[in-house]
Amino acid sequence: MIKIARLLFPVLLLMSAMAFGQINSYGYKRELLGVTDRWHTIELPQDVLAKMQNKLSDMRIYGITNDDDTLEVPYLLNVLATENVEKKVGFSMLNFSKNEIGYFYTFQIDNEDLINQISLNFYKSNFDWRIKLEGSQNQNEWFTILDDYRILDIHTDDTKFNFTKLNFPDSRYAFYRLVIKSQTDPKFESASISSRQINEGKINTYPISVIEVSKKNSKTSVYDLGLGETVRISSISISVKSDFEYYRPIIIKQLIDSIETEKGMKYTYQTLANGTLNSFEPNTFSFAAINASRLKIMIENGDNQPLEIGDITAHGFMHELVARFTEAKADYYLAYGNLNSAKPRYDIARFKDSIPTSLAALSLGDATLIPKKDQKTTLPLFESKRWLWAILILVIALLGWFSLKMMRAKTKNK
Repeated sequence: MIKIARLLFPVLLLMSAMAFGQINSYGYKRELLGVTDRWHTIELPQDVLAKMQNKLSDMRIYGITNDDDTLEVPYLLNVLATENVEKKVGFSMLNFSKNEIGYFYTFQIDNEDLINQISLNFYKSNFDWRIKLEGSQNQNEWFTILDDYRILDIHTDDTKFNFTKLNFPDSRYAFYRLVIKSQTDPKFESASISSRQINEGKINTYPISVIEVSKKNSKTSVYDLGLGETVRISSISISVKSDFEYYRPIIIKQLIDSIETEKGMKYTYQTLANGTLNSFEPNTFSFAAINASRLKIMIENGDNQPLEIGDITAHGFMHELVARFTEAKADYYLAYGNLNSAKPRYDIARFKDSIPTSLAALSLGDATLIPKKDQKTTLPLFESKRWLWAILILVIALLGWFSLKMMRAKTKNK
């Protein structure tokens, strides 16, 4: 047992040192205040998210006990994003007719379910039509839901744009009649009818300032944008003041690096999203969440006059942790900011149903920079005079020992 204990002692000492070293491998820490229960939530403020990797894998919760033991606290990361819940509604197409007004299509809804969206598909492309949508319970009396609603499809070598989705207030009728005001056959292919409910998430909104407006060429408008500080965002909204109809290809980029050269600063960007800036729907463009401080948007105007751009805002969802604390007598810290940290794997991810629904929120203490030990510069082996003298003495001693041994051997042989 004594031998086993002697063997285990260095291992336990190393594990203890590694535990204490874990929290020191991160850049920042904030004390968690108010730990009283087994489960708590922690809202992550922007100044924490901004100092982390885009994947948010570099954060841990550590507890320091009264015995100076270090505990790692398991957690779940929740992004409080908006959810679009879409329920497909069954229907049958009853009839098709046409007259001088246009083409008529009638749908009967199964079980008279509530609907608020109809998506239309056509074999034909490159069209611009006005439609009317009506609802009825008996096909004798019709009530207008949408009127003079525009649907559009543009396919060229440079542009592919389609807007054939009808959005309207919640409706509950047995029958719906679609009127396409066209003198030529729309070549209707199919429809999809659904009920779409939006569960709003918790969103942070950040104003964007225009740093510079320039032209890449006579047909492209370029806007350099600043957020003021690094924030975590996942979408950008652009308002357009121009009062005419438009559709313009747009590219949104993020600044990822900059370097000073003899000719000035050189900036490197990566593409976040591309799409079409248009006058038919809200111009909000979504992308994978990133930490950003500067953006660039490029609008292809073609042969058209540039658009007059209004307010530009960025949006990011709030983040929270759900953590389990098993030791009451400990001081807990959120550590974050480590480029080499991988995403943790905790058992609680498999048992989400066992987590209580009502949890007390913890508050965060002030951010503290975790100090790093100064690394002493060690001279190369043969640049240190001490090492040279030590090696020289060792060589002389070895030579003397071998010489003495050989002399004794010769004496015995005589």
